[in-house]
Amino acid sequence: MFFMITYGTLNLATLYESIARNPSYRPRFRFSHWTTALLGSIGCFSVMFLISSTWAVVAIVIMASIYWYIKQCQITARWGDARTEWAFERARRNLLKLQEDRYYSKNWRPRILALSGRQRGRLARSGHWLASGRGILTLAQITVGDVEELLPHQVAQEKVLSSYISDLHLHAFPTAIAAESVSMGIKALVQCHGLGSIRPNTIGWS
Repeated sequence: MFFMITYGTLNLATLYESIARNPSYRPRFRFSHWTTALLGSIGCFSVMFLISSTWAVVAIVIMASIYWYIKQCQITARWGDARTEWAFERARRNLLKLQEDRYYSKNWRPRILALSGRQRGRLARSGHWLASGRGILTLAQITVGDVEELLPHQVAQEKVLSSYISDLHLHAFPTAIAAESVSMGIKALVQCHGLGSIRPNTIGWS
């Protein structure tokens, strides 16, 4: 039973990687396809129940318990997570679809760019309230100074802003840029922020 579970889950993993189109997944099997992986997985679990439905259920419960225990241990995996690749692939496809679809004014959603930094909690909460879980809120921070000197610290600034968003329990995306002046930073954000049709249609600052 456990051998069949191993082969079945291996086929499921192959199916997941094929659909997610993970660049690191490069099978050497000539006929590798998501359909063959799906058939292989269904075949393995079908054979399990044909042999003995009772022991098949027992084996699945044991394996599910082991999986639950490992998940509770919160082990950090170095090989990545296939779910992340699947989410990325879905986001990519949906962005392309949004680019092609026709826009209707009745489907308008707020896409807010709030130049809040880390000191203006009221503006961040106002943007979160306006988005109302149906739009997109981005909190931006502009660091003024020499761009070449500030660029190495840009990632750190974005992480601090991300922690600030978590502390306020906001559904928002952080972004941090370096500019020689506030006005230049605002111009850069307004012109370049976003991806495809997902670009800000509402801008706020204080």
